[in-house]
Amino acid sequence: PVTLAFGPLPAAVDAAGENETVLVGSDAPVDETVTVDTRNVTITGVGNPTLTPSVTDTAVDVTADETTIEGITFASDAAAGATAVGVDADATGTELSEVTFVGTADATWDRAVADAGTDTTIRYATIRGVEYGVYATGDDLAVIDSDIRDSENATELVAGASNVTIRN
Repeated sequence: PVTLAFGPLPAAVDAAGENETVLVGSDAPVDETVTVDTRNVTITGVGNPTLTPSVTDTAVDVTADETTIEGITFASDAAAGATAVGVDADATGTELSEVTFVGTADATWDRAVADAGTDTTIRYATIRGVEYGVYATGDDLAVIDSDIRDSENATELVAGASNVTIRN
């Protein structure tokens, strides 16, 4: 696996090749958008680290197929109005598992997850204090065993969203 030890998260993800895992072992600021553009990369939190992005657009932008993000908390302390994880229309098979998205009174996420992709699964997620928990425009979205509350809109299905499953 590629580890975060050698630099900030964007550099670690950029260095990851196909079928590799980026281990995030400690809390970290994220000063720029992390773009996952390599197929089958997994970003795994060790000990449930908290990432505090200070971006104004999207903290993690998934553009590649078969991306997994697991075991990470995204705190919106300095990212008011931003999206935590955006899944691009060309991305297929994205999985978000055991992730937490937390907004604060001073800085809420606009969208915890903005999904335009195909076959996206959000499993065991906790979403609190955001404007939109899951904002979906893609195909085949599954939100399973997840808890979305204290948010203006738990889910927003807009034009183009199809085959959406929400199950607890």
